[in-house]
Amino acid sequence: MTLRLPLIKGCFMTVVSADAPTLVSDEITKDSSYSCLRAILQAVPRNDRLVILGDFNARVGTNHNVWSGNIRKHGIGNANRNGLRLLNLCSEFGLVITNTLFQQRNQRKATWMHPRSKHWHLLDYVKPVMSLTSI
Repeated sequence: MTLRLPLIKGCFMTVVSADAPTLVSDEITKDSSYSCLRAILQAVPRNDRLVILGDFNARVGTNHNVWSGNIRKHGIGNANRNGLRLLNLCSEFGLVITNTLFQQRNQRKATWMHPRSKHWHLLDYVKPVMSLTSI
């Protein structure tokens, strides 16, 4: 779902709400979902402020040295395949995952606890993924 909101002086903000397939979904379904999201992002006017909200079932990890344009030093855990998909999409469109921008205690960053290991993970990116030009 997308929503284009007028701001001041002829500027606009486009908000995209997206949910990615779960971790157990097949690769074709995941690739198809990201292809649809990619098509939506390509249609957003370049001058718009962009915010993407969603449950991406992704862990982007802490490797801010490799993904310096897309995550900052306040991530947690290790990246998974869905996280790499999200990071590649962010890299392609010059987006930063804002969950990793702000220093918080790890227990406040995590959104899901694994039922067996009882480890907490950051999977849901309900905070905006924003274009670098809007930060």
